[in-house]
Amino acid sequence: METSPPPNPYEEAAAEYSARNKSNVWNACYERPAILALLPEISGQRVLDAGCGSGAHAAELRSRGASVIGLDNSAALLRIAHRRLGPDAHLHLADLGDPLPLPEADVDVVLASLVMHYLQDWTPTLREFHRVLRPGGTFVMSTHHPFMDYTLSGSENYFAHEQWPVLS
Repeated sequence: METSPPPNPYEEAAAEYSARNKSNVWNACYERPAILALLPEISGQRVLDAGCGSGAHAAELRSRGASVIGLDNSAALLRIAHRRLGPDAHLHLADLGDPLPLPEADVDVVLASLVMHYLQDWTPTLREFHRVLRPGGTFVMSTHHPFMDYTLSGSENYFAHEQWPVLS
């Protein structure tokens, strides 16, 4: 019997998530400036924004002169990103756990901001990032510290593998 994937909580919460992401301390004041500061000069570079969400990082990358390809597994977040970035934005619905819809050695930079912790197994995704990166390319990622999630989850077991709501 075939089982369907679990529902994507971002489909219902996309607008609220996007609004909170613009100005909350964690995203707007800490993570976004920090991860963008780790990037090399990107003007004229082709950048994969893996897990692009509503397009906050993509907008900044484009303002710095990059050509951006955004991938996300939420159609609702991609609609918000299209409104933010315009109809010519290269945004695609994709699951980062599957083969990426990009040719080999297609991008100069892969940015994976706060997305890897959603994946069950990082191995296929990291292989795909390696495959689509040009030789000498740059990979920059950020992820939640697991203790932050543990304290917010209310779980009694730090080591448990649990799924819990996106917004609380």
